[in-house]
Amino acid sequence: MRKKLTIILSVIIVSLLIILALSGFIIDYQWFSEVNYLNVFLKSYKVKIAILIPSFILIYFLIILYIKQFRKKYLLSSNRVIDKITEKRQNKMISIISIIMSAIISISFTNVFWYKILEFKNSTDFGVKDPIFNHDVSFYVFKMPLIESITYALMTIVIFLIIITLAIYFMMKEKDNMISIKSFIKGEESEETKFFAKQLSVLGAIFLLLLSLIFYIKKINLVYSPRGAAFGASYTDVHVTLYMYTIISLFCIAASFVVAFSIMKKKIKPIITTGAFIIILIIAEGIVSGVVEKFIVEPNAKEKEMPYLTYNINLTRKAFGLDNIETRDFKASYGLTQEDINKNKSTVDNIRINEFDQSLEVFNQIQSIRNYYKFYDVDIDRYNIDGNMRQVFTSARELDVANRDVQSQDWQNKHLFYTHGYGTVMSYTNKVGPTGLPEFIIKDIPAPKEGSFKIDKPQIYFGELNENYVIVGAKNNEIDFPYGNGNSENRYDGTAGIKLTPFNRLLFAVNKGSFNFILSNNITSQSKVILNRNIVNRINKIAPFINYDKDPYIVQSNGKLYWIIDGYTTTDRYPFSEPCDGVNYIRNSIKVVVDAYNGN
Repeated sequence: MRKKLTIILSVIIVSLLIILALSGFIIDYQWFSEVNYLNVFLKSYKVKIAILIPSFILIYFLIILYIKQFRKKYLLSSNRVIDKITEKRQNKMISIISIIMSAIISISFTNVFWYKILEFKNSTDFGVKDPIFNHDVSFYVFKMPLIESITYALMTIVIFLIIITLAIYFMMKEKDNMISIKSFIKGEESEETKFFAKQLSVLGAIFLLLLSLIFYIKKINLVYSPRGAAFGASYTDVHVTLYMYTIISLFCIAASFVVAFSIMKKKIKPIITTGAFIIILIIAEGIVSGVVEKFIVEPNAKEKEMPYLTYNINLTRKAFGLDNIETRDFKASYGLTQEDINKNKSTVDNIRINEFDQSLEVFNQIQSIRNYYKFYDVDIDRYNIDGNMRQVFTSARELDVANRDVQSQDWQNKHLFYTHGYGTVMSYTNKVGPTGLPEFIIKDIPAPKEGSFKIDKPQIYFGELNENYVIVGAKNNEIDFPYGNGNSENRYDGTAGIKLTPFNRLLFAVNKGSFNFILSNNITSQSKVILNRNIVNRINKIAPFINYDKDPYIVQSNGKLYWIIDGYTTTDRYPFSEPCDGVNYIRNSIKVVVDAYNGN
């Protein structure tokens, strides 16, 4: 009996652990399905799997082949023989080590590079080429990041293998007191030493080939040089550094063969000479560049740097979309007349006299109604009022549960009863009432049900302050808005939310760490849980590769409330373009519209 109980408990614990491990994925799957972006969610996993599986297989066979060849050649060089039982045990250990290492490397590689691979594969030309290398801007924005990352990753692996090879050699030869680098290179000690020398010859050659590629990358990246009078390659970069990097890169290729050949032939002098010459070239580049900059460029800066300043100006204007500006002359006139005012009545009528901060303070003081409502910020917009386009301040009355007293912040209040904000306020930017307060166009609760600003669904389930998940469609009604000494109630009838089936109740209980999902009598099979209600977090979850404006604004249209958020495509990889706040290319490519009631 005790054994059966132990088995049952073990199964339950293991099941809960599996659900906990998979809960995030399953919930995300259901959420993306709810918002009709399941293809976006699955795309990343499809790409990752497409990269992970072949990379794992390739890395596994490379590692196991390397280790087995390493063992085979070492045994031959040392005249050692191992029996079949030992060999079988070693093969099993090699397989386990290879699987673990392959999994770690392939998973890391996939997580780091999957998006860069997507960018590389799906790159689109900008139609603009840099003036130095004549590459399209897409090469720098979409392709170079992957090339750089893989190159430096490979260099790290090679350095690691060199260190490991040397460590293994010296550990195996620690009994010998006559170990020296010279004898190691020359292979004077033993066959084992010769074997390790051959391993190092291959790794050394690969190291130098990668070093050559790194200097080629450094040459290409001169389009981001900060050395000159403006961002981008300068006179010195183009006439000195570029050529020096090319020479170093080519020399590293030649040096890779020299080093490999020298180690195989047990010659140390060519290796030392080659390494020293590379160091001399690198130092020489710094010295020559400094001399040219100091004695040639600085005394003649305007003449020498003018072409590169022109590149900077032209490409900065293109990168920030400022290259098609129409320039007009406006003659200043100081004799303002009544006729001028009449001609520009719409402008004069919208001259703002109220301020954002003061208006927000007033909204919160007299329109928040209850302490659990809050106006987060004030936005400026234009609406057609009585046939005239008028500038207005507008703000959403959002739910702020955190502002309630601690005793009221129990699970039911936070997730079942207080679920949404309510309506908006709107005031003129250029009018005040008799008491000096803003003149309101929309105010108070309940929201208007008729007129130009009627709102059919004033409930705000998605906004800037909404962080908690809420459960709708429960047995209880939700608090809609305060009414007299009590509250008006509401039941959500929108499209948002994930159905709380028995399995989902268990899933959310484990994921959210709250067994109220299971124990609450208010939750039924028709109940739904609404997630990701903060609109910025919501759209970031769907499209995290876009940079979003930090100030969404709410609008009214056809009886509904919508949030509008500007999305920007940006990069810091545009050649010659002057960086501003960490980016040197930007386009307002996207307008995101989020229904404040349904979240779609």
